[in-house]
Amino acid sequence: MNGLQGDDDKYLKSVATLKHYAVHSGPEVTRHSDDYAATPKDLSETYLSAFRDVISETNVASVMCAYNSVNGTPACGNNELIQNKLRTEFNFTGYIVSDCGAIADFYDRKSHNVVKTEAAAAAMAVKAGTDLNCGDHHGNTFSYLTEAVNSGLIDETEIDVAVKRLFEARFKLGMFDAKNNVPYSTIPLDVVGSQTHLSLSQQAAEKSLVLLKNDNLLPLKGNEKIALIGPNADNFMVLVGNYYGQPVNPITPKQALMKKLGAAQVKYTPGASLTGEVYTHFTPIPAEHFFISIIVAFNNLV
Repeated sequence: MNGLQGDDDKYLKSVATLKHYAVHSGPEVTRHSDDYAATPKDLSETYLSAFRDVISETNVASVMCAYNSVNGTPACGNNELIQNKLRTEFNFTGYIVSDCGAIADFYDRKSHNVVKTEAAAAAMAVKAGTDLNCGDHHGNTFSYLTEAVNSGLIDETEIDVAVKRLFEARFKLGMFDAKNNVPYSTIPLDVVGSQTHLSLSQQAAEKSLVLLKNDNLLPLKGNEKIALIGPNADNFMVLVGNYYGQPVNPITPKQALMKKLGAAQVKYTPGASLTGEVYTHFTPIPAEHFFISIIVAFNNLV
């Protein structure tokens, strides 16, 4: 977190954002309408503890609220989550941004549908403490804040609180200052993907791995023969997920093993599709890969 935001006393290198607050879970398809029930104990110990700990140990500048509802109220309009927990108990002072489309879910009939209009949704979110709307499939719901004020759903002073938080972040990013006064404005582009950073990324990846069991197989000696099975073993999208930039040198497990052992030592088959007939690599799997091997062992049968 501090690495993303830098260590300058006045300016931020970038705004780091914690997400998704809170109780964000699956299934992906229904997260815009799901209402997750959590007891106070479960909420505190399971779902909120990570947010609390990061906020207490860093000066993280932003939090993104989730699509789902928590105990009957959408997360981005949830006073208990935002005002009582995040602001008061955790002492979070940065700004809160919605997940993209989350505010529209307040009034969307197929989603949470807890209010009837865009203006009511915008007012509900800002009053609860969501300062910024990440856009949505209906346009920008926060554009209805003028209507919300005129309708008496929210007061301008409440909107001012959100505006001040957002401009504070922009000031800290140096957006209104001369570049020669902002230390991070002189960082050259060639540091992106530099060997120093690639080595640090590799070190972080290696230290984050958890090996549950190793029967003297690892590290590979270089003479092993490997049967590699599974559609994700040679899937670029699994490496990058979504919202990604172009990696410098993406390497799939299949490519890595072949580089280490040699192509002749690695036998690979997808084995099955990822989800039904959905293939993220857009290549149909040949029929010969779909089979079931049944091994029956008879021992001590009379």
